Amino acid sequence: MYLIKGDENYFIDEKINEIIKNETNNNQEEIEFIKFYDFFMLEELADAINNQGLFFNKKIIIFKNPFLFNIKNKNVNEKLINDFIELIKSFSQDQNTILIFSQEIYKYDKNFFASKAFNYIDKNSQVIQIKKIEEKNLFSFVFSMVKNLGGNISDQALIFLLEIMPNNLDLIKQEIKKLLLIEKNITKQMIEDNIFSMSNNIEFALSEAILKW
Repeated sequence: MYLIKGDENYFIDEKINEIIKNETNNNQEEIEFIKFYDFFMLEELADAINNQGLFFNKKIIIFKNPFLFNIKNKNVNEKLINDFIELIKSFSQDQNTILIFSQEIYKYDKNFFASKAFNYIDKNSQVIQIKKIEEKNLFSFVFSMVKNLGGNISDQALIFLLEIMPNNLDLIKQEIKKLLLIEKNITKQMIEDNIFSMSNNIEFALSEAILKW
């Protein structure tokens, strides 16, 4: 059982994929993947854990920001939390079921307060702490990101891009991919020509990232 927590979703997803890759490489049989994002019914979770597929002997269940981790969520109550913990307890030792929990936690975040469910998982999992990339390393990291996506970007263009974008690698990557659809060599002028779209689509980009996941 894993808990990946931190303030950079890009790296959280990377770590999830790394765990999945390791489990897949170490397993000769097909693995079933089940994902829960935010809200889910406990009955759905129980079915996902209990049901044995015809073609799968092992399953990986991934939880992204489960609502039960946040005591401030209006759908959370003590009975639900206790039932969740008991359900997880009953299957946490099952070698054929890998549970991966992830939670975005931001400094000074007033909208998240850890529940008993989060504290239980935090105490009983292999915990992986994720940190946001330092500002001093952001330039070189995003420069490499552009290269890996098959493009090029001038230093001037990259500096300008980082000035107008929030320090959120998911959003930065999405905007880079949009620019690369226009031209593989990203210039400052290209970014300026698309700045209206960029500055007005942050919320949409976040929703798009969630749906894609």
